[in-house]
Amino acid sequence: MPWVLVLRWLVRLAVGLAFWRVTTRRRAGGYTTATPPLQRGAQRPRVNARAAAAALREGASFGWRTVSFAGFLIAGAVLVTAGLTTTILSPRWLGGVLLGLALIALVAAGFEARALVRLLRRRRRRRHDQDLRGQLN
Repeated sequence: MPWVLVLRWLVRLAVGLAFWRVTTRRRAGGYTTATPPLQRGAQRPRVNARAAAAALREGASFGWRTVSFAGFLIAGAVLVTAGLTTTILSPRWLGGVLLGLALIALVAAGFEARALVRLLRRRRRRRHDQDLRGQLN
């Protein structure tokens, strides 16, 4: 590969990064580089271990539900395509088996979607309750 092309790509990358840096930096109005004075009397907020564990568990559950929903949905789409093609072009029993598996995968995706929606509603309600409690206290 000619070195001129490599050099051109590097220059374009450097110009793009410089442009990104200039356009995304903070504006100078009210922004200073000096550190704020330390407050000696202020206490650090304590971390609630149970709340942190619950948030971690909730995030893992949300991620797992999302990945499993996407996996079942993709598997269902692939199996429907394979089942229809096999039913038309090859032995029909194999196409029927693939379409049956597609139906099972799509039903499982539906259950995962319902569980995901329930999880999101529960999180929204809990956060709303926490906001209300924070405003009252």
